[in-house]
Amino acid sequence: MNWNGKKLAWANPLDWSHINATTHASMMAMEKPDIDYMETNQSGDIAEKREGQCEQAMKDNCTEVFLCDGDMVYYPTVLVDMYEELEKGADMVGAVCYRGNPPYDPLIWHPTEEKLLKPFVDYQFGDVVDSGATGAACLLVKRKVFEGLEQPWFRIQKEEK
Repeated sequence: MNWNGKKLAWANPLDWSHINATTHASMMAMEKPDIDYMETNQSGDIAEKREGQCEQAMKDNCTEVFLCDGDMVYYPTVLVDMYEELEKGADMVGAVCYRGNPPYDPLIWHPTEEKLLKPFVDYQFGDVVDSGATGAACLLVKRKVFEGLEQPWFRIQKEEK
């Protein structure tokens, strides 16, 4: 992967001062360009934290923002794989994330219908699929996406639709 010209904002919206050892080790093993770590405020909900981190990424002239969570395990080439999709023309790319509470299903919504996509029915693991929405626990977003949207960029959705 050619990282020239990339300035990646690393946005991990933690409420606590540390992440678990498994998450930390997986993040350290990831192939990545130079990163600009986005600090987070210790108060507010996750949407406010992500909003503040992405605002800072814009001020710091980052070319992309990597939204990630502190309770995930990341494989070493996840950023390389996601950057490859950006180079093919995507504006943002997410990896499969699972709901943090029962039924722990993958959070990938159909692009036009209000339903979740089902693994091994609608896609196979390793496939690249279009989606209408996904979780933000492993999401790579080009700067221009934020530049083209009105704020707020993030919100807490109280009910599933």
